[in-house]
Amino acid sequence: MTNSFSQAETPQVGAEAQLNEGMSVVPSNDSSMVHAEPIQGSPELQLPDDTSANDEETTAAVSGEQVQASTEATDGDNAVPTEGYEATAADTTESNTAPHDGENTSAGQDEQGQATGAGPEEQKSGKKKGAAKPAPDYSLDYSEEKKKELERVTRVGDAEIKRVREDPRFPTIPFGDNTMINLKGAALNGVSFKTPEVNRKHGKDEAATGESLMKHGPQHPFIVITEKMAEAAGIKVIRFSNDDPTKPFNGGGYTLIFLDGNGRVNFLLGLEGGPEKWPDVYAIFPTKNRAGYYDIPKSFEVMNTQVTVWKPGDWVTKRILEEGVKAHKGWTSINQLRQKGYNYQAACEAITLGTDRIIKTDVISGDANRIFLHYDSAVKIHNALVKKFSEGDDNTLKTKAFPAKVSELWLPLSSKSGDEKATEYMIAFIDQFPQEQVKKIMEAKGSKKDGVRVTKDAIRIGILETEFNAYMEKHPFNTEK
Repeated sequence: MTNSFSQAETPQVGAEAQLNEGMSVVPSNDSSMVHAEPIQGSPELQLPDDTSANDEETTAAVSGEQVQASTEATDGDNAVPTEGYEATAADTTESNTAPHDGENTSAGQDEQGQATGAGPEEQKSGKKKGAAKPAPDYSLDYSEEKKKELERVTRVGDAEIKRVREDPRFPTIPFGDNTMINLKGAALNGVSFKTPEVNRKHGKDEAATGESLMKHGPQHPFIVITEKMAEAAGIKVIRFSNDDPTKPFNGGGYTLIFLDGNGRVNFLLGLEGGPEKWPDVYAIFPTKNRAGYYDIPKSFEVMNTQVTVWKPGDWVTKRILEEGVKAHKGWTSINQLRQKGYNYQAACEAITLGTDRIIKTDVISGDANRIFLHYDSAVKIHNALVKKFSEGDDNTLKTKAFPAKVSELWLPLSSKSGDEKATEYMIAFIDQFPQEQVKKIMEAKGSKKDGVRVTKDAIRIGILETEFNAYMEKHPFNTEK
């Protein structure tokens, strides 16, 4: 199948309304296939008649180069260009007239008393106030190893995007150097959707943005990659939570991974009636960076961190994306707990056997082997805690106080006899924890007594500590290593 629009007809604007006017989802010769075609009689999207194809600013904008708008400053009623400008007497209509005696003026004068058109500060700098600053250097500096990695990912990306353009299962139209996919048509043609394993959990915003999409339409395209591109970039993917868990995924390259728009796509997947009830929604591929590479983890980061400020825990996602398959299991474990509803500090404590959160600088660039020194023991103890206390709505394990106390009790044992013996002892203690005390912990509620407020967390860790001390009296810990 060939694309419905030629490159010459490629719209240089991304307005959703114009796309909807010029494109519809219609059946192909194969009644089971959907593809994109222009509506008969619909106006073609073109640049305005007065826009020259050779115009330098238009060419720069299309190619992704920086376009630096020239600025103008007004001197009296005359607009004066200011980029790289030095004020002279010839630049203003009043510059040939010396000020009258006694007249106050902020303009400077030359040796003959003629006005220069520049104030004192401007005379010192030699430039008119408000002059445009030189553009900063936006070039990217990569190591040779990183360049080779990005070149490999980019080769895969170019090949995959070309394949999608030519595959009739993906209804596409050109979008500049990019490609736009009609997601409704793709879904009806059997294309599967997945989400990055590290994607942040959506809350109430998913319903709000999903309802807005259904009422007001999608106002901008989502960002997708193919499964092969995700594999090349080291991004692990999973099924959307609202997707039918019994539905098999299509192989052969018919899966799209969403870098942006995950919450809204998950909302759509949860609608009754399937894709036929969706509005026309579109997606494009990520663009190449200034160096000409598809840096997919960085694209994913920028889409999120430059729109919404991330909390420290969200930077775990960035680390996993950057390191891919090389990322320490500890980062993935923290991310998985957060997706289950654990707060960031509780997840850190559970997976490190520490008593606090992993700070942002350590998440970004800290030594993972140091951070997760006790990882194996932490996983064993956490599994024992989940088996005993579960991960229910009481949130005993999901808030910071209880996991921190477990770590606090384990650390002295480890320092005396090593991780292995300390972990065996702690698991034995957890396994025998009286069920009636488990119930008290899970059902704990805050209270006030004699004007003093006691939190449920304080009640929980009090019971835990009391039971631990009683266990140690009955079963003294052997400190020999």
